[in-house]
Amino acid sequence: MRVFLVFLSLLILILIVFPGCQGQPKELPLISPERAENYVGQKIKTIVTPIKEIKDISKFAYYIFIPSWAGKTMILIPIPVFKKYRVFQTKEGLHLAFKKGADLPELGKKILVTGEIKKHKKHILLFVQEFKLYSK
Repeated sequence: MRVFLVFLSLLILILIVFPGCQGQPKELPLISPERAENYVGQKIKTIVTPIKEIKDISKFAYYIFIPSWAGKTMILIPIPVFKKYRVFQTKEGLHLAFKKGADLPELGKKILVTGEIKKHKKHILLFVQEFKLYSK
């Protein structure tokens, strides 16, 4: 037990004295939007061009099932749950999800976006955490 405590104390001392040993935050990969499906569940950076806002986001709804009874028969009724997002389609085929109330991009202009990739049914969504106008 004493050996373990000495080892642990030395390890903590090394991490305090040499904070560089802890490692630097990993730079997010810049990937092409066509390869986004390979990064589901991960944070990425990509360059896309939003072309239109999708007004009917019912295809991005999740459903919860509420049991109801008709006599002795139980029926499950699907209730759509809409997330509080505004969804944009991009020229590259990716969908961008911005939280309602967040700054929104200009349509037709390339942007560099950072966010997490998720798959919903057949759609690939990038839940945007930040974006900026891409100029090159």
